[in-house]
Amino acid sequence: MTELLRLVEEITKLNILKGVFSVPMKKDSEYVKCNLRPMGERYQFESFTKTQAFHENVAKDGLCDKICSLLTVCFRQAEIFTDEYVYGIKISSKGKLLHNRRRNTKVKKENITHNREKNHIIDLDNAPPVLCDIGVIGKDGKIINSRYDKYKQICRFVEFIDDVVKKDPREEYNIIDFGCGKSYLTFICYHYMTEIARKKVNIVGLDLKKKVIDDCNALAKKYGYDNLTFLCMDIKDYLPKVRPDMVIALHACDVATDYALYNAYRWQADYIFSVPCCQHEMNGKVKSDNFSLLCDYGLLKERFSALATDALRGKYLEYCGYSVDVLEFIDIEHSPKNVLIRAKRTTKINDKKKSVIKKKIDCFANEFSSHLTFGSLILSGKKTVESGGKSFEVIAGKSSMMLKDALSVRSEVFANEQNYKAGASRDIQDDTAWFVNVYDGKGVVCATSRMIYLDNKNERLIGKVAVKNEYRKFGLGKQMLLMLEEIAKDEKASLIHVNSQAQALGFYQTLGFSKDGGKYVEEDIEMIPVSKRI
Repeated sequence: MTELLRLVEEITKLNILKGVFSVPMKKDSEYVKCNLRPMGERYQFESFTKTQAFHENVAKDGLCDKICSLLTVCFRQAEIFTDEYVYGIKISSKGKLLHNRRRNTKVKKENITHNREKNHIIDLDNAPPVLCDIGVIGKDGKIINSRYDKYKQICRFVEFIDDVVKKDPREEYNIIDFGCGKSYLTFICYHYMTEIARKKVNIVGLDLKKKVIDDCNALAKKYGYDNLTFLCMDIKDYLPKVRPDMVIALHACDVATDYALYNAYRWQADYIFSVPCCQHEMNGKVKSDNFSLLCDYGLLKERFSALATDALRGKYLEYCGYSVDVLEFIDIEHSPKNVLIRAKRTTKINDKKKSVIKKKIDCFANEFSSHLTFGSLILSGKKTVESGGKSFEVIAGKSSMMLKDALSVRSEVFANEQNYKAGASRDIQDDTAWFVNVYDGKGVVCATSRMIYLDNKNERLIGKVAVKNEYRKFGLGKQMLLMLEEIAKDEKASLIHVNSQAQALGFYQTLGFSKDGGKYVEEDIEMIPVSKRI
């Protein structure tokens, strides 16, 4: 074992805060400097040429070998900072190892001042060059004074995302950024995922300003961000091609936050990060006979409305089956919009807990206001119907749990009973479809249907309508069709189609459908297309 290896092994057993490698071995060396810093359970090496920076993440068990490699191949000198000491290492021109250590006097000072900046995952050394293009960093390489608060916000947001990503084993993420604006956060998030976390990522940013979106797409193309796309469209109208793993929204204004949260729930995104902004909806409708003093003064009414809005949003998400934290996003001196809602999808929430949450929400809504947009959207996707002396829950949604229940009904009705494999099968359209399932009083699924999107945005196709044999006299098919029709209307569709089995034609005609073509046969089953204007 060499002397250098023994020395580095001892140092890497300590808590390394940072490292700097300098003085290249050769005058024409490609790299002029390298920085080392911890990144959660990994270490990042940032190597600099005269014009570029390259990043490599190394696990703790590979740290010693990496440092030794740098000091035998690339650099003659290093300083490695630990909690207590700064270790100086130098390789002479004749290959002799020289080393020393001195007290790290800066650590105590940093701990006293609680300097948070030293923990930033994104700093000036590893910030992406696109921050210069969007006006966060100047030509001198320093943060522009007027953009310092914005810089602090996006760095802090990434820290929250990092807390999740470093504990999640998946290697690829699909992310949607609602209300991306100039996309400070979107670009930083893409850089973090690809260059620091070393994950595959597909990010879509949405905003209503066409010029802003065009500029963002041009920057993504300029820097070769192939899996980063920006779309000019309303949050309410976006339909993802694949289920998103994560939804982020930084300062989406007023009800735009509600639609972001609702869509994240509809698609069963695993993670939601939202910093709300401008809670005008609650401020415009809040009133109370018993607590009128909260509404008598404009400033206090505004602050109460902001807190109440985000408290309700947190409870709505819990009602939807998410574990929720409401955290201080950033010091209030940098932004008054400093509440972050962090939600993680969990297992299916049980009815008892759901009932408790619903009572809290209703109690507040009855005292101060009606339900907010997010709550109205959630609660409209569920209704209770009484038929034949039985009570049924008709539920609409987009989730893996809804699909799982739908497949169980399809299998029983289509595959086992009718030998109709195409009807029972799962296909790619299930990933974005609306499902309406019916459950009995014990939570057992007894019927299913779905609605998919066609190339014409004004048209929908309803299909896979199946009711278990023992539940076919309760009118459940009609209830499902009516709910899907209402969803189609809400999404501004004007025409719905169904590929009906010939034996069910009369049923669809009673609901206002008309023939839309001739008969055809699919797996020995006669089918007739029907449609209805809505």
